[in-house]
Amino acid sequence: MLHKARALWFIAIGLIGLVLLSEIVLSYARPPFYELDLVLGWRLRSNLNISTTQKALDGQEYTVLFQTNADGLRTFGLNPTAPIQILVLGDSFTADATASNDYMWYSILVKELSGATNRPLDDFYVLAGGGGGYGTYQNVLLSERLLNQVNPTVFIHQFCDNDFVNAHYEWESAGNGRTQYMLRPYARIGNDAPFFRPGFAAFAYRSFLGSSRIFNKVEDLVQTFQYKWHGDYSQPIAPEIQSRYEKESVALTRHLLARLRSNYAKIPAFMVNCSGEATGPNKLWTTLAEEAGFTPITLPSDVILAAKARGEKDIFRVDGAHFSEKGNRLYGTALAKALLSDESSAFMISVTGNIPLKRWYDLNPA
Repeated sequence: MLHKARALWFIAIGLIGLVLLSEIVLSYARPPFYELDLVLGWRLRSNLNISTTQKALDGQEYTVLFQTNADGLRTFGLNPTAPIQILVLGDSFTADATASNDYMWYSILVKELSGATNRPLDDFYVLAGGGGGYGTYQNVLLSERLLNQVNPTVFIHQFCDNDFVNAHYEWESAGNGRTQYMLRPYARIGNDAPFFRPGFAAFAYRSFLGSSRIFNKVEDLVQTFQYKWHGDYSQPIAPEIQSRYEKESVALTRHLLARLRSNYAKIPAFMVNCSGEATGPNKLWTTLAEEAGFTPITLPSDVILAAKARGEKDIFRVDGAHFSEKGNRLYGTALAKALLSDESSAFMISVTGNIPLKRWYDLNPA
């Protein structure tokens, strides 16, 4: 018996050592983009400089240079003290490595604005934050963390249709996205303090399990299988419960957007959506944006939707959802077109100094 116990002990030690070694090798071979955060759930790591390869839905590969600053923000521009400071907060369409920093949609926006207004590129600087899977409340909490670190002159909030689900604890918990709802902070109307999913399992995800590269890889595979099995990230919900969730989520999203806007109340603020689909609560996103004090801009998502309808696969990553480098270019160019079309807006006056600019439509005829 003693020999068997010793053998089992050595096997256990060997397995633990193998797991630890695998974790070290994985972290060295492919450094993680994210780390756990006690308030935000997860966040982009600081001072990243990672080169990776992405593939578009049409099979074309391209290189992505992903960089963050000391605050865990992606940046674009060579002049951190530029007079026009654009803060962008969003989810994976802003923060994930779908394109290099220089080719993300907000960087394309700045390049187009620079060319059309005859202002040097050094007059613009972009700070982009958020995270893959982020909901509106996480962007609220991140914005509050950044209030003493950044001083933007323009604010852009990148919304997405799934943000309605992400905001609602019960609705999201009915799905299969455990690596999100186990970590995510949630909000209640009338209570500004974040709350998290209770229980040991959630605690484990927010600590040792959530830090494990191997565990997260296995979890991703399981969630992918569940997605294919159910045909969605969420299991079927009874219509009357779905209707209640949607109404509650709309009310909560209205509250969160107003709170987010209040953090940048003195500067122009815009809101764009990754999805132009007018289904479910997403058909209300422009109304909610306006109520909160944002200027909603629909052209970027409309352009992507039209390109998708034409069968342009190369605008998406291989997952068929997120923008490729070309998709980011389309989205950013469309946003610039929308902003430049209103020379009387507070933003355009601040960019041009109220000097008439070259008309966008003259520069870019249809």
